[in-house]
Amino acid sequence: MTQKYGNDKIILKYRTLVDDSGKVDTETFAMTKGKTITFNKFMYADSFYLSEEYKSSVDSGYFAKGTTYKNIIDHEFGYIFAKRDKSVIPKIKRVIEYRSKSMRVSESEYIVKCISEYAENKNELPAEINSMLNGSSSEFAKAILKEAHII
Repeated sequence: MTQKYGNDKIILKYRTLVDDSGKVDTETFAMTKGKTITFNKFMYADSFYLSEEYKSSVDSGYFAKGTTYKNIIDHEFGYIFAKRDKSVIPKIKRVIEYRSKSMRVSESEYIVKCISEYAENKNELPAEINSMLNGSSSEFAKAILKEAHII
């Protein structure tokens, strides 16, 4: 399936992902390389399993609060947005730096508390915030993106 995004084509694939040793990747929901998003068939073959695995990651704080497996595509598009505009990550980092200093906590603490453990890798910030934007925590995500002058 190909989806138009401006003048770019985004390719969506559905296949079983494997790790470096050739074994089925049982932990990855989807991955993005360039403009291709690949959904892991292993995860999506059973919607109940997919939902429960994702929910477990949200409940533990690993993925962004207020998101569901339905926000996986939003997460993946966050990578594409950040690749199209290289200023996205630095802009979000500046907002995080400012907000964390205001709260007198480390950037890492702020990210884990307000976004997710996964976003501690700051390259994940656009993906996790885009996921939140369409999840129930969208007001927080909108505020971050507005402060970063992205929207």
